[in-house]
Formats: sequence, C-alpha cells, structure tokens
Amino acid sequence: MRRALPAPCIGSGHPRLDVKLELLDRFVREEGRLDCLFLGASDVNLGINPEEFAGAYAFAGGRRPVTFNFGLDGFVPPATAVLAGILVEKYRPHWLVWGVTPASFSGDVRKRNDQIVRGHPWFRHWTGSPNFEGWLIEHSAAYRYFLRLRIWLERPNYSRTLSLREAQISRAGVADWKKARLVDEDAGGGFEKAVRQHRAPEDFSPDLGSLAVLDAISGLGERTQVLVLEIPVLPRFYRLFANGAFDYQGALRSIRSRAERRGALFVSPPPGLVPEQGFANLNHMNALGAEVLSRWLALQVKREVDAGRLDPPPGSGEGGS
Repeated sequence: MRRALPAPCIGSGHPRLDVKLELLDRFVREEGRLDCLFLGASDVNLGINPEEFAGAYAFAGGRRPVTFNFGLDGFVPPATAVLAGILVEKYRPHWLVWGVTPASFSGDVRKRNDQIVRGHPWFRHWTGSPNFEGWLIEHSAAYRYFLRLRIWLERPNYSRTLSLREAQISRAGVADWKKARLVDEDAGGGFEKAVRQHRAPEDFSPDLGSLAVLDAISGLGERTQVLVLEIPVLPRFYRLFANGAFDYQGALRSIRSRAERRGALFVSPPPGLVPEQGFANLNHMNALGAEVLSRWLALQVKREVDAGRLDPPPGSGEGGS
C-alpha cells in the first residue's frame, strides 16, 4: 500500500533528505539488514553506486552486501555527523563509509543544513531534546503522510520537487545521472568562476570545528565500523586552494590523521583512477565515474576484510587471513 503512495516525509525542507529517509526505512525492512551505508554530500550521492559496489564485492569472493547510498546535497561534516549518529542508532549498519573532500571541511561552507539538524523536531528528538512532534514523526507513518499532504496543499512547488526526487532515486539510493554532463572546459570553468566570485582561495582551508566532527563519526566504530573515503576530484579543482595541490594534499593529511586517531580506516583512490570523462564537473562524478570508484572501493574493502582490518558482515562466512 505504502509503495503506491508518494513517500511520506518529515518536512525538513531538504527534498532528498525527506525522500531518502523513507526509502532507507523501506529498504531495511525489505532486506532485513544493512551491511553498508554510504554517507556524505552531493559528491557521494553522485559518486557511489551501491549496486556496483555490491556486485564487485561479491565478484571478489564475498557475500553480496546490502548497501544504501545516503548522500545528500549540501550536507557538510557538522550536519553529516549528527545524521550519522541517528542512522547508525536506527539501522546499525555493519560498515559506514563516509565520503569526504578537503573543501567540505572549510569554514566557508553552507550552514543551512546545520540549521536543519539543530532546529527540526525529528533531529532534536534524536539528539537529546525529546518533543512530541519529533516523537510523532519517528513513530507515526500517518503523521508523516499528513506532513506530505500539507506540503502538497500549501507548497505545491516543493511537493513536485519531492515527487521528482523520489522518481529519480532507486530503492538503494542510487542517483539519476541522466542529466549529468561529461566534463568540458566550459563546465569546469563556469564552476570555478562561480566559486571565485563568492570565496577567496584561502576560504577552503580546513576549519578546526569541522575537523572535530571526525572524532564523532570515527567514534561510531563502537557500534559500526567506519571507513573514511577520499572522493576524487579533477586536478583543476586544486586551483581553488591558495597554494593549489600543496594545500589540498595538506588538508587531506589532516583529515586522515584525525580520522585514524579515533580508529577509522581512511582510503584514498590512486591518482587518475577516475578518468576525466567520468566527471560531470570539477568535483562531481557522472555514472561512469561512480561505476569506476564503486568497483575500486569494493575491492579495497574486500582486501581490508581479508587482511583482518575490517570485519566481514555477520553471517557472511568470510574471515581474515
């Protein structure tokens, strides 16, 4: 019955968040478990194909994992850390893969999604401020459908956006890459020009407050194993840093050190893994790029399992060497 209706929502104002929360809940109910949850911003939403990951992991000799992509536009580290804690508590994924780039840890990132996780009743209910509306959202599908109906009546444009997002996302959270263009000089140059109009290169320096959230997400390892993944970008993206690749790699080392200090694994794809034609713009992949990265990541995770640095999913019959 619920599949025949539009996805109910929590009314967060973030269409992909509203849709993916419902899709993840359906997905886990149907599959009975969640082996791997991918989390991050839009570069994760477009850069990871959980179906390719699962297939490549199985081809490498493991049991096919149950995986879901929860990448969300604009969800920078502080907001992602709050969401990660909630989703790990609710669904207990065996692995949490958090995709990052140094730019997402800058002090000049968008704050709107931080406001969502600080102010929305559902988030407050999960983070130590119990409230009746948050409780209703969590426990009553009927109330979430009421919120969806109210949006349809009061905010028809947003309602259409929700329906469009739902139609574009598969049951495993896979994005629709049909509109993603292959990278060209105009696309890349336009992106860089837009960024430079609003930020100076030094604004991309890592912010200590954003880096601190690595402690929170890495610390989730007591309940689920955490792997931090560097999301590839085109080398031209380095120009957005004051000293180019030097600053970019330095920021990446800071992220890696902070994550590993709390016991998370950190993996970086080899340079050039994703070809230029695998990018839609300077820092977002298209379907080809997602396929390449997802397959590489699956083999990397399988190697970590075989080496005993990651535990295999329960009941898989795999074991370290």
